[in-house]
Amino acid sequence: MFKSYVTQSIRRESSLVSDRLFKVVITPKKLKDLEEIPDDLSRVTPQPNPPLFTVKDGYQSVAPYSKLTYTNVNRLKKKKPMTVMKLFETSFLGKNMDFYKKQIMEEQLWILRPTKDPLSSGKKKLKNVDYSDYETLKGADLFELQLKENDVVVNHACVHELKIPDSPNLDIIHEDKSLLVVNKPAGIPVHPSGSSYKFNTLQYMLSVKMNPLFDPHDLVDKDTLEFKTSIWPCHRLDKDTSGVLIFAKNQNRCSEVTKQIESKKGMTKRYLAQVHGKFGPKLRIVKDPIVEVDVAKRYENGGIGRKILYGKSTFKMIHYDEKSDTSLIDCHLFTGRRHQIRQHLRNLGFHILYDPLYGIDGILKDRMFHYPEKAEFLKLRKEYELQLQNRVNFWEKESICSNCYHVTYKDPTNRLDKYMRLHSIEYTYQPKDAAEPVWEFKTPLPHWAEAILPAEKAAVFNLSVSENEDA
Repeated sequence: MFKSYVTQSIRRESSLVSDRLFKVVITPKKLKDLEEIPDDLSRVTPQPNPPLFTVKDGYQSVAPYSKLTYTNVNRLKKKKPMTVMKLFETSFLGKNMDFYKKQIMEEQLWILRPTKDPLSSGKKKLKNVDYSDYETLKGADLFELQLKENDVVVNHACVHELKIPDSPNLDIIHEDKSLLVVNKPAGIPVHPSGSSYKFNTLQYMLSVKMNPLFDPHDLVDKDTLEFKTSIWPCHRLDKDTSGVLIFAKNQNRCSEVTKQIESKKGMTKRYLAQVHGKFGPKLRIVKDPIVEVDVAKRYENGGIGRKILYGKSTFKMIHYDEKSDTSLIDCHLFTGRRHQIRQHLRNLGFHILYDPLYGIDGILKDRMFHYPEKAEFLKLRKEYELQLQNRVNFWEKESICSNCYHVTYKDPTNRLDKYMRLHSIEYTYQPKDAAEPVWEFKTPLPHWAEAILPAEKAAVFNLSVSENEDA
């Protein structure tokens, strides 16, 4: 046995808690058993030519890879001078500091310091900046060097993407010369997001599918590791949400469809949700505020949203299943706020099954109509950390990276059928002066809705889908 003497980053293997929240710090004082690393634990090594995919137990993984990254000290909003090691300790929670020490000694991490005009406020992409007027600082002196305003930290980051459900046969529900519409599986992110998802995304997988004559590696820029996409999402769905997702094959068409989707006139957005309890036959109209809270961030730095926006939704029960004590709800969106359906149903007291954030076991399960005060926010954060500590007792160490010492964990209680029960079933655009829809996309019922819906009711939904396909 040996010890990793730093905090470990807990990567999400379960659908019960959101990815971002899983990146809180688990310190040796909190969970000493997580620090014990068996000698026979499987080792993984960064691959030189990403992406390399593997499939195991129904999940698709991307082998770790290295990527040159640029971090502008100004963007981290640190008030006190500090060394690069202190900067990483306080800004990149859950990372192994031994890895950065090794990078400094091997000159795989260095500082770019401006000698003339400082870098602008942060709107430029750092990798595209001309660094001819920057001094390069390397070596052991970086351990004591105090960072200055406008310094840029450069290093070869080791990237470990999160797993996604294996979906080799993506369901294409419509394709023409300018659009590609899919029935998105639950558990797969739409587009790249930070270091958690790049190649394990629907956008990358569809880009590969649309270019079958190309080697997938040819779609990836060797220097930046950005992939050359040929499709752009016209709207977003949460990673755990399934259903209609519209991509455009050029950016002009993407802008056009996006504006149509955001239009309040002529746009129909319908979702199905399975909630706990009996919803009742009454149509419910909700105009509650959408309160964005992220307990994985600091209160002053993104923990709460900047401005409360209001959303409008209507909900009507399609069917109540006595056996599971759950209701299938037809949801109509009149605005498109982030997490709108999830928050509105929570506020009504009907939580969506397996919702990791707003569900009955979620950290934001209680009604919320305004931003919490700092004390209340810190209480939520503490509650989440305790919740996480209780759950990780069941986790198993799966592998350790030979480069950055990142440990990947597996939740053996995880099940592929425990993704959030929210499905986008229809997106239709028909202006008032149009005799028929400009476009109309529907999906069949998701498997969990078919399981509780009587055959005669299910036939109504499936008939409308077949009519749409024949049009």
